[in-house]
Amino acid sequence: AELHHAIIPNDIVRFSQTSDLSEAKENATSFLKGLNEFYKEVDFENYLVETRPFYDRVLFEVNMALPKSNYINTMERFYNQRFDSYVLIPSLTLPRGMGFGLRNKTNKIQRAFNVFGNFDDQYISNKDSLNMGFANISRINELSIHEFGHSFVNPVIDQLPVGMIETSTNLYEPLRPSMEPQGYANWLSCVYEHFVRAGEVMIAQKMGSKADADRLLNSYIKERNFIYLPLILQELRKYDQNRNYPYLKAVESAIIRINKIAQKIKRTGNSL
Repeated sequence: AELHHAIIPNDIVRFSQTSDLSEAKENATSFLKGLNEFYKEVDFENYLVETRPFYDRVLFEVNMALPKSNYINTMERFYNQRFDSYVLIPSLTLPRGMGFGLRNKTNKIQRAFNVFGNFDDQYISNKDSLNMGFANISRINELSIHEFGHSFVNPVIDQLPVGMIETSTNLYEPLRPSMEPQGYANWLSCVYEHFVRAGEVMIAQKMGSKADADRLLNSYIKERNFIYLPLILQELRKYDQNRNYPYLKAVESAIIRINKIAQKIKRTGNSL
């Protein structure tokens, strides 16, 4: 693995805490060197041979559980954007229930990825009757909408004026106890998650499942503490009803309202 010239700067700059591209390239190169050494140290090619039956079973289970609903078209229409391909990457090494979304662009081809671990219990002691825990249609459907959603949402949030998100960072502290255990260790990641989850609610509604939309909204607010979802959904519904009102504008309007809440808290000293 090496730092290829076709990799766009935005995919590299995160290797620098100060977003310095030169430093990021140096750090990324160092990381890849370590990755290459690790690849040899663990004899990864042999690992793939030894674990082939498990991966074959995973692919079988995922293919059996692929959603029949056309949620990709619904997402593309809602976000008014599309990718050239949508890729599922089941992983044997991610913890159960974990997933994350990625995107890349090479030779003008844009891809969105959903990388995810198993959903259910695994039974792996007998290679002749493996159950890898991936054959869960509803979970693959919901997680794919969530993780592919990051590829639609995150780049739009990244287009906001510099400093716009930082204006409301004080809102993260009251949420920290509930967000850190979920893996969201800063305000920006929390903002990404709010908009992605708001999008999930909208997609469920547009696919005709009010029950799923209500279930997601209730769970995300009451169990996961994404308390700004109602505010964000108000702006997304305006956008959905008037497509002359772009998604970026809806995001910006929601952030402006969130910033006003943050400023009020700073001014009064009250907490949420």
